[in-house]
Amino acid sequence: MGEDRPIRLAGETPFALGAMEVTPAARQVAWPGGRRTLEPRVMQVLVALAGADGAVVGRDELTLRCWDGRVVGDAAINRVISVLRQLAAETGAFSVETVTKVGYRLQATEAAGAAPPRPVLARGPSASLIGVGLAALLVVVLLGYWAVFLRDRLPPSQIGRVAIARIEARQSDPELARLAAGLDDALVGVLTRSGIDTLPDNGRPGGRGDLRIAGSVDREGGDLVVSTQVLDRKTGMALGSLRLTRPADAATGFADQAAISVAAGLDCALEDRKRSGRTFSPTVFALYLNTCDAIAREGNGPRMLAAARRLVAAAPDLAVAQALYGIAQANTALDLDPGAAEAKALRQGARDAAARALALDPRTPKAYLAIANSYRPGGQWAERERNYLMARQVDPNLGPGRMSYVGLLREVGRLREAFAIAEQAMDSADPRTLIPARVFGVILKAQLGDLDEAEARLAELGRLDPQTAQGLAWRIATTWQAPEPALARVRALVAQGAVNPRAAACVSDYLIAASTTPTRRGLPTSCAGEPADRRVLLLARQGDIDGAYAEVDRALTAGGYTGLLFDPTMKSFRADPRFMPLARRLGLVDYWRQGHWPDFCTEPGLPYDCKRAADLNP
Repeated sequence: MGEDRPIRLAGETPFALGAMEVTPAARQVAWPGGRRTLEPRVMQVLVALAGADGAVVGRDELTLRCWDGRVVGDAAINRVISVLRQLAAETGAFSVETVTKVGYRLQATEAAGAAPPRPVLARGPSASLIGVGLAALLVVVLLGYWAVFLRDRLPPSQIGRVAIARIEARQSDPELARLAAGLDDALVGVLTRSGIDTLPDNGRPGGRGDLRIAGSVDREGGDLVVSTQVLDRKTGMALGSLRLTRPADAATGFADQAAISVAAGLDCALEDRKRSGRTFSPTVFALYLNTCDAIAREGNGPRMLAAARRLVAAAPDLAVAQALYGIAQANTALDLDPGAAEAKALRQGARDAAARALALDPRTPKAYLAIANSYRPGGQWAERERNYLMARQVDPNLGPGRMSYVGLLREVGRLREAFAIAEQAMDSADPRTLIPARVFGVILKAQLGDLDEAEARLAELGRLDPQTAQGLAWRIATTWQAPEPALARVRALVAQGAVNPRAAACVSDYLIAASTTPTRRGLPTSCAGEPADRRVLLLARQGDIDGAYAEVDRALTAGGYTGLLFDPTMKSFRADPRFMPLARRLGLVDYWRQGHWPDFCTEPGLPYDCKRAADLNP
């Protein structure tokens, strides 16, 4: 008989599985040959399978208990099962059997007879590789020491327990009452899944937990409004606030979106407070929370910088604060003219802040993220990747680092790897990446040629964040969808006021021409003012490769987005003999020759060998 109880890792008791000890609340497994921290979703599935005592657990039950019943693709479940099978092979403690069309069965290995993990043998290991391995092991040991030892020495109130007050409906309205109740539940769910302890609010100051979330829902004209505050539970001081609106006719998913938005800043602040091992005063925590929230919500450079500057002024010797200041500067520079003096100063400021952070504490992963983000997109791929990987080595579960790395992989044509990492981010339950990972999931599925799956993911995202989904629907219509359905979608988006009229006119004229005269070359006059990157994609989709090459240099000038080169619509563009010389001018060939070859090199019908072409005319 299956269960329907959602698995909450914080409440699961430790257990033995063969020769392996499993501690769900810490997400740790230990066996005679080693120790590992698992992703939250992987641990949830392990708990579900182990708790079945050898019975088959269906995929629907796993979805209900480990994904809270939300719709997930087969790829998400398959990935988790694959991770568990790798763990099983390494530890010898258990095995996972697939029962076709039913589910999965876990069988524990008898502890006494458990085979030790087989060593991985290499031919002629070099001293440098051995040194790297020992250094990596030392980092893991030190990080584990820090995570257990220093965390336990923080005051209990600083570890991060959040009391959630009942959300108030400001008017007597059944829809507001449902939204308020849904937001209560969603806050508990999102925070708990991200590893933050929650408890009901007793209405009194003090007590367990140092933070309190209160809020209300209301109507303003045709909009629903959610207002929340994070409060210091001891003093009642307001540490941060958030206000979100959504049209009343799009209420579905609003509670989840609001909860994710609240949790994103809070998760960032609590994560770094734990990492620092220091006590934050309410004032410093408020500054930290506001900086985290400004970065998580993006799009407002002045707010990011102002919040981060106040933070480092109040806590100049706090490594995590300096790293956050570096990220704020790097992210703000992205919105400026790349050649502007202000942008250059911000990029250098980001590196300086990161250097200060690493001098204070070399185990500060966001410092490496700040360095990587300080380089402009469209180049410096090896240096950016090195710093992203350094951040991941210190903290493999750093959600924003995963998302930034996905962006880099898309720039250089490694789309399959990018999709795998986006899936990891979506499964990690990090509230900072739940929506960005879903966005990447839609785009990458489309870029990898699975438009049906992209549309399914888009529909799921639309229930959570309709505005973001509208932007993706526009992109699908203009880039990948067949002309007739694309034209209908564009017209619907125009009617919703979701599209710039000038851009809509260009795309509509283009799609009409593609439907009626498919052999036509050249863009409609209404596209004259459109950005060069959109013109390149439209021309390539039309089959006008000469026209696309005439536009591409302008599209990629001064660090433009090279990811457009790896879109499916650009297949004929890449097959042209002019492509590898273009990639060489951009610096992509030098990066690829370091062993990072893009996906398109294995495309059927490519008229050249990438590696040989890369060696020509160096």
